[in-house]
Formats: sequence, C-alpha cells, structure tokens
Amino acid sequence: DCVLDVGANVGYIALEVAAAARVDVRAFEPQPQLARAIAVSARLAQLEQVRGYAAAIGDSEGTIPLCLPGHSVHASIRTAAPGERTKLRCWNAAG
Repeated sequence: DCVLDVGANVGYIALEVAAAARVDVRAFEPQPQLARAIAVSARLAQLEQVRGYAAAIGDSEGTIPLCLPGHSVHASIRTAAPGERTKLRCWNAAG
C-alpha cells in the first residue's frame, strides 16, 4: 500500500500516517525548503518508508514557475505573485 500526500507542507500528515499504519508514503511539496524538512523529519523519526519530492502534481509533466516570497512560507504558481521565481518540476497525476 502507498499513500500520497499532495501539498504536504512540512509533512505532518505523511509522517503520522507512516508511523501509525507502517505504509509507504510519498509526500509532494512544491516548496524546496519544506520538501527538505520532510526528508529531515522522516530521517529523524526513522521512517524510511517516507519519500519527499520537491515537485508539483498537475495535469501535465514539465516545469512550472514557482514564486517564493522572501517574507513568507506561502508560495504561488501565479505569475503575478511577488517574490523570487524558480522553475519547479511538475508530474502528471493522470499518467
């Protein structure tokens, strides 16, 4: 069995599910710093079945822009959003 946590933030749900149900968990979080936090937390909790991905889930594969404001942890794929822009990997949820 495998659980997908899409928009995982810091991975709270992913880690809780992995610890309670002992299933594989794939946590998708577009913000790189939050995706790194998932990996660190899983390692500290000795939950090897948790895999974190710094990626978005969408209707097509490729890359999308991600706007990362310097004053907040809230990111946006809206092109008008303020902040540093980076390219983000996007996986096709349907395929």
